Amino acid sequence: MKFISCGWQYIVYDIGNGRVRKVKHSVYTRYVFILSQLIFQNFCNLFSLHKIVISESKRVQEEMVISNQYIQEILTKIPSKYLGNPVFINSTDYEQDRAIPLKQLLRSNNVKGLLNKYIHLIHILWGYNIGETVFRFSANNGLDKCGEVIQIDFGEITTDKDRVLSDIKEKRWVRFSKYLDKETRKFYLKRMDEEMTEENLNKYWGSQLK
Repeated sequence: MKFISCGWQYIVYDIGNGRVRKVKHSVYTRYVFILSQLIFQNFCNLFSLHKIVISESKRVQEEMVISNQYIQEILTKIPSKYLGNPVFINSTDYEQDRAIPLKQLLRSNNVKGLLNKYIHLIHILWGYNIGETVFRFSANNGLDKCGEVIQIDFGEITTDKDRVLSDIKEKRWVRFSKYLDKETRKFYLKRMDEEMTEENLNKYWGSQLK
């Protein structure tokens, strides 16, 4: 296996057949990774840093367990292509189609088309009671070999409709729109305002499970 990247929850490896394997951090490696990220972000209050890292590590672990459990349950009902055709090796580690993270495509000629596909994917996943909590499209979503935008990270999803509604009212997508150029950001924020509404949430949420 060839190392690709790592995040707060997983280390990602290329397994050489158009698939990746995501292996859960150990308690120690997660602590070190989160610590390094906070230091990189110029968080330098050493007295509280350890407590924050411990708290964040615990939160990440708890959210990972809950989200993975739901994904494994819903795989019998949702077309798995929207999730990169995941196959769980155990309760935490899984293999998945390799996709290009959208953050690598933000300077492409078709970035507006990709963002429209991302919005469409949100509506599809709402239909299966899956909502993303932070709308971090650049890292949590990717372009598969068929040219479709898929969910590649399950660590920041929720099945709580009220939480999704709260995130919509807060317009949490604005934070990660900073990665877009001025023109594309304006387009994206307009489209999100049009589509991320309570009306659409009620329309799509759980619609594919009835």
